[in-house]
Amino acid sequence: MSVARVLLVDDSDAVLAYGQAALGGIYSITTAKNGVEALEKMRSRPPDIVLLDLSMPGMNGDEVLDHIRADAALSHIPVLIVSSEVSRAEACLQRGADAFLAKPLRADELKTAVAHALEHRERVQRVGALRLLPVRVDALEMAFPLALVRSVVLMAATRKVSGAPFYLAEAIDVRGETLLVFDLAKRLALSHTAPLWDRCLVFVGFDEATVAVVVDRVRDPQEVALGDVVTPDAHAVATCPTLGPALIAVAATTTGPVLVVDPRTLLPERIRSRIGRLVAQVGAET
Repeated sequence: MSVARVLLVDDSDAVLAYGQAALGGIYSITTAKNGVEALEKMRSRPPDIVLLDLSMPGMNGDEVLDHIRADAALSHIPVLIVSSEVSRAEACLQRGADAFLAKPLRADELKTAVAHALEHRERVQRVGALRLLPVRVDALEMAFPLALVRSVVLMAATRKVSGAPFYLAEAIDVRGETLLVFDLAKRLALSHTAPLWDRCLVFVGFDEATVAVVVDRVRDPQEVALGDVVTPDAHAVATCPTLGPALIAVAATTTGPVLVVDPRTLLPERIRSRIGRLVAQVGAET
């Protein structure tokens, strides 16, 4: 696996040296002392991530960010703003920054932020989050990566099962196959707004089985450009804190920002690891 390339952009030699010391043993580091130099280096050899200061002589960080997001060859690159101007954080996020890190920054905070942004980018690419299935549960609008979805059907008759968590306590039989029913509303402490028979079942592929995820509504699939998919910020996380690590991205769609959710991650690991056994047990009860 190749080492990720990090571009540090700051007009302070001390800040650049600090960043190199904190990240140099993990990543391949390139530096730039102003916006023009940063864009030249990015276009010559695009980095995997950019750490960008705001106040610099000539072209400031806001302008650099605008250039990055407007360039099709660069727009997919995660950009972390590193600045003491905390009052500008919200504006930076609205302009397309993936995160805002306030100076002074500890080395461990910097490492964690960079690692998280890179992992997020890899996860988005791996699950094919550019093609999304928009769904709604209660008033919460979200979308599943379409690569995880096997089919969608209207709500069907279910039967109670034993030995599973309350949000997995039902099953359906489809064409001779038993599927556990995963009620997202129960898992997220929400309430269904659609009547029972108006709900939909989204069949999602887990490691060892297919699970029927209950949602209130499903809309037509959408394709979203990679540049329109960003790391969840604090505002997105606050929209539904119970999503936790299942919230993998925020996508700008034709209907507005949408939370991109991996429904598999909403199951605790101890449950996910035995999905196959649970399905076999439920099937044997029929």
